[in-house]
Amino acid sequence: MPTYLIMADQLPAWAIEEIDSIRKKEVPLGRQRPIGSRQMLSSVDYCLPPDTAGWIRHPGPQAIWNGPSRARSALQIKVEPEVQALFDAPSTVHVGNGEKTMFWMDKWLDGQSIADLAPSLVPLVAKRIMRSRAVCQALTARLWVRDISGALSGIQLQPDLEDTVRWKWTGDGCYSAKSAYQVLQLGRTTFQGADRIWKSWAPLRVKLFFWLACRRRIWTADRRHRRGLEAPEACLLCDQVEETADHLMVHCPFSKEIWWRTTSWAHCGCQFNVDVDSIQEWWEEQQKLQPGPKRKGFNTLFMLTGWHIWKERNVRLFNRQAAGASEIVQRIKDEVDLWIAAGARKLGCLFGK
Repeated sequence: MPTYLIMADQLPAWAIEEIDSIRKKEVPLGRQRPIGSRQMLSSVDYCLPPDTAGWIRHPGPQAIWNGPSRARSALQIKVEPEVQALFDAPSTVHVGNGEKTMFWMDKWLDGQSIADLAPSLVPLVAKRIMRSRAVCQALTARLWVRDISGALSGIQLQPDLEDTVRWKWTGDGCYSAKSAYQVLQLGRTTFQGADRIWKSWAPLRVKLFFWLACRRRIWTADRRHRRGLEAPEACLLCDQVEETADHLMVHCPFSKEIWWRTTSWAHCGCQFNVDVDSIQEWWEEQQKLQPGPKRKGFNTLFMLTGWHIWKERNVRLFNRQAAGASEIVQRIKDEVDLWIAAGARKLGCLFGK
């Protein structure tokens, strides 16, 4: 349901909880769930922005400062205390005519509010008055406390100038939901492979697969064993060591042969003697080998190749059928033509198309 409809209709808490419970039951890679697991990852994981290992660009707080031009300005929107605190911390009010600035609560006195300067006065003021008393009313009628009259005496109302809010997280001082959401993500561990995944041309299901694979969240044997689920003892492609996401994509001899044949066919450099531990690191090293104009096309080819390696692994697990490296590479070549026809122009540059 679009967010603006929820805001306008003022849905009760129980309705929002029901909608959220339905959302939590959805699995990013479709509706089929792994045996013994309700979700592939928590909702917190995929509600983060891409550069912090999420995949949803959440709109963030938007409705805190509503100017008259905003369609939502007439709505009585409930704001969570944490979101309000996030907005209040970097915001200051420059008084114009004083009609919109709250005398007690807004920070209009040298970056501080009356509540900050005189916290002992707050319990003495009725909440209704505290939330509705504008600066123009308080100053015109001289309804301020004598103890802070010195600080107020330097404020001169300007009837022709509206009150404005300055937001310190943007260069122009204007509030934006994007900057507020970025502040919410400060301190999180960054996800280095976000741009390679989300800014490369590939179907969404392939991007989601690599997003999970780079975070070791695909259902390989090691992950199933940790949860007490049945899984093969060794890698289904090479039958040598335990299957992990990094082994399947980087270290498996069978996968290496597919990588080598595919990159050689596309005239892209590929090295296996680099000391890397994860898919992200190996992908980054291989990307560095490509000249600048080819890197976006290489990223698309990389995801297509890894996607077919994963599909072959699943066919061997569920259908008990195995294909050779030559057959898999031919499937990749066939799908390259389909992807180029569907709009993967950078991929076509690798082959002069």
